[in-house]
Amino acid sequence: MANHSSCCFNSCCPNSPAYGYFTSQDSQQIPGGGHLGNLASRVNFAPASTLEGVGYIGPNTITVAQTADYLITYTLLLTIEGGSTEASFALFVNNVIQNNSKFGVFVDTLTGQELVGQVILSLPAGSAIDLRSIGPLGDINALRNNEEGQIVNSVSILIRQLSV
Repeated sequence: MANHSSCCFNSCCPNSPAYGYFTSQDSQQIPGGGHLGNLASRVNFAPASTLEGVGYIGPNTITVAQTADYLITYTLLLTIEGGSTEASFALFVNNVIQNNSKFGVFVDTLTGQELVGQVILSLPAGSAIDLRSIGPLGDINALRNNEEGQIVNSVSILIRQLSV
Protein backbone atom coordinates (compact mmCIF):
# COMPACT_ATOMS: atom_id res chain seq x y z
CA MET A 1 0.00 0.00 0.00
CA ALA A 2 1.30 3.42 -0.91
CA ASN A 3 2.27 5.77 1.87
CA HIS A 4 0.26 8.97 1.41
CA SER A 5 0.99 12.09 3.39
CA SER A 6 -1.99 14.15 4.49
CA CYS A 7 -1.22 16.53 1.63
CA CYS A 8 -2.40 14.00 -0.94
CA PHE A 9 -5.98 14.31 0.20
CA ASN A 10 -6.40 18.07 0.12
CA SER A 11 -6.11 20.94 -2.30
CA CYS A 12 -2.32 21.31 -2.07
CA CYS A 13 -1.81 18.31 -4.38
CA PRO A 14 -2.69 18.65 -8.06
CA ASN A 15 -3.99 15.05 -8.27
CA SER A 16 -6.28 15.16 -5.24
CA PRO A 17 -9.90 14.18 -5.81
CA ALA A 18 -12.22 17.18 -5.70
CA TYR A 19 -15.64 17.14 -4.06
CA GLY A 20 -18.23 19.31 -2.39
CA TYR A 21 -21.70 19.07 -0.92
CA PHE A 22 -24.08 22.03 -0.87
CA THR A 23 -27.54 22.43 0.66
CA SER A 24 -30.16 24.92 1.68
CA GLN A 25 -32.81 24.59 4.34
CA ASP A 26 -34.45 27.83 3.24
CA SER A 27 -37.74 27.92 1.42
CA GLN A 28 -37.16 29.74 -1.86
CA GLN A 29 -39.35 31.18 -4.56
CA ILE A 30 -37.61 30.42 -7.87
CA PRO A 31 -39.23 32.04 -10.93
CA GLY A 32 -39.52 30.03 -14.12
CA GLY A 33 -36.58 30.91 -16.34
CA GLY A 34 -37.96 29.87 -19.68
CA HIS A 35 -36.28 27.28 -21.86
CA LEU A 36 -32.90 29.04 -21.60
CA GLY A 37 -33.04 29.95 -17.91
CA ASN A 38 -32.05 33.39 -16.69
CA LEU A 39 -30.02 34.78 -13.81
CA ALA A 40 -33.15 35.43 -11.72
CA SER A 41 -34.04 31.71 -11.89
CA ARG A 42 -30.90 30.51 -10.06
CA VAL A 43 -31.23 28.33 -6.95
CA ASN A 44 -29.39 29.47 -3.80
CA PHE A 45 -27.37 27.08 -1.61
CA ALA A 46 -24.32 27.04 0.66
CA PRO A 47 -21.50 24.59 1.45
CA ALA A 48 -22.55 21.81 3.84
CA SER A 49 -19.24 19.93 3.93
CA THR A 50 -15.53 20.40 3.52
CA LEU A 51 -14.74 21.53 -0.02
CA GLU A 52 -11.72 20.02 -1.77
CA GLY A 53 -10.77 21.43 -5.17
CA VAL A 54 -14.22 23.00 -5.41
CA GLY A 55 -15.05 26.63 -4.61
CA TYR A 56 -18.18 28.55 -3.71
CA ILE A 57 -19.22 32.02 -4.84
CA GLY A 58 -22.32 32.77 -2.78
CA PRO A 59 -25.16 32.55 -2.94
CA ASN A 60 -25.46 30.18 -5.93
CA THR A 61 -22.27 29.31 -7.81
CA ILE A 62 -19.80 26.40 -7.59
CA THR A 63 -16.35 26.57 -9.19
CA VAL A 64 -13.87 23.80 -9.96
CA ALA A 65 -10.10 24.15 -9.67
CA GLN A 66 -9.03 21.35 -12.01
CA THR A 67 -9.91 20.29 -15.54
CA ALA A 68 -11.59 16.90 -15.12
CA ASP A 69 -14.78 14.87 -15.40
CA TYR A 70 -17.27 15.54 -12.59
CA LEU A 71 -20.39 13.74 -11.40
CA ILE A 72 -23.00 16.29 -10.29
CA THR A 73 -26.25 15.29 -8.60
CA TYR A 74 -28.93 17.76 -7.57
CA THR A 75 -32.15 17.28 -5.61
CA LEU A 76 -34.99 19.75 -5.09
CA LEU A 77 -38.07 19.46 -2.89
CA LEU A 78 -40.69 21.62 -4.56
CA THR A 79 -44.24 22.66 -5.26
CA ILE A 80 -45.48 24.89 -8.06
CA GLU A 81 -47.37 28.14 -7.71
CA GLY A 82 -48.87 29.21 -11.01
CA GLY A 83 -50.52 27.63 -14.01
CA SER A 84 -48.19 24.70 -14.70
CA THR A 85 -47.92 21.41 -12.85
CA GLU A 86 -44.48 20.61 -14.18
CA ALA A 87 -41.06 21.79 -13.07
CA SER A 88 -37.77 21.60 -14.93
CA PHE A 89 -34.24 22.53 -13.94
CA ALA A 90 -30.78 22.35 -15.50
CA LEU A 91 -27.15 23.04 -14.70
CA PHE A 92 -25.39 25.94 -16.38
CA VAL A 93 -21.61 26.07 -16.86
CA ASN A 94 -20.21 29.53 -17.49
CA ASN A 95 -23.79 30.70 -18.23
CA VAL A 96 -24.33 28.00 -20.89
CA ILE A 97 -27.09 25.44 -20.35
CA GLN A 98 -25.89 21.84 -20.19
CA ASN A 99 -28.52 20.03 -22.25
CA ASN A 100 -27.84 16.62 -20.73
CA SER A 101 -28.48 18.05 -17.24
CA LYS A 102 -32.12 18.98 -17.92
CA PHE A 103 -34.56 17.16 -15.66
CA GLY A 104 -38.24 17.71 -15.05
CA VAL A 105 -41.08 16.32 -12.99
CA PHE A 106 -44.84 16.51 -12.70
CA VAL A 107 -45.64 18.25 -9.43
CA ASP A 108 -48.74 17.68 -7.33
CA THR A 109 -49.54 21.22 -6.19
CA LEU A 110 -50.83 20.01 -2.82
CA THR A 111 -48.11 17.61 -1.68
CA GLY A 112 -45.12 18.59 -3.79
CA GLN A 113 -42.51 16.42 -5.43
CA GLU A 114 -38.81 15.64 -5.31
CA LEU A 115 -36.83 16.30 -8.48
CA VAL A 116 -33.45 14.59 -8.91
CA GLY A 117 -30.98 15.27 -11.71
CA GLN A 118 -27.60 13.64 -12.31
CA VAL A 119 -24.98 14.20 -15.00
CA ILE A 120 -21.29 13.67 -15.78
CA LEU A 121 -19.64 16.77 -17.25
CA SER A 122 -16.12 17.38 -18.55
CA LEU A 123 -15.26 20.75 -17.05
CA PRO A 124 -12.27 23.01 -17.62
CA ALA A 125 -10.50 24.50 -14.61
CA GLY A 126 -12.22 27.64 -13.36
CA SER A 127 -15.69 26.64 -14.58
CA ALA A 128 -18.62 28.33 -12.80
CA ILE A 129 -21.66 26.08 -12.24
CA ASP A 130 -25.15 27.05 -11.14
CA LEU A 131 -28.59 25.42 -11.05
CA ARG A 132 -31.56 27.22 -12.65
CA SER A 133 -35.23 26.75 -13.32
CA ILE A 134 -35.92 26.31 -17.01
CA GLY A 135 -39.67 26.02 -16.44
CA PRO A 136 -42.32 28.25 -18.00
CA LEU A 137 -42.01 31.99 -17.47
CA GLY A 138 -44.59 33.12 -14.94
CA ASP A 139 -44.41 29.93 -12.86
CA ILE A 140 -43.02 30.07 -9.36
CA ASN A 141 -41.14 27.01 -8.13
CA ALA A 142 -41.52 26.98 -4.36
CA LEU A 143 -38.70 25.05 -2.71
CA ARG A 144 -40.12 23.50 0.45
CA ASN A 145 -38.12 23.19 3.66
CA ASN A 146 -40.71 21.59 5.92
CA GLU A 147 -41.97 18.00 5.91
CA GLU A 148 -44.27 16.80 8.69
CA GLY A 149 -43.08 19.62 10.94
CA GLN A 150 -39.37 18.91 10.37
CA ILE A 151 -37.00 21.39 8.73
CA VAL A 152 -35.43 19.58 5.77
CA ASN A 153 -33.13 20.42 2.88
CA SER A 154 -35.02 22.18 0.10
CA VAL A 155 -32.05 21.68 -2.23
CA SER A 156 -28.86 19.62 -2.26
CA ILE A 157 -26.03 19.47 -4.76
CA LEU A 158 -23.18 16.95 -4.71
CA ILE A 159 -20.19 17.38 -7.01
CA ARG A 160 -17.46 14.75 -7.22
CA GLN A 161 -14.44 14.62 -9.48
CA LEU A 162 -14.22 11.30 -11.34
CA SER A 163 -10.82 11.68 -12.99
CA VAL A 164 -7.59 13.13 -11.65
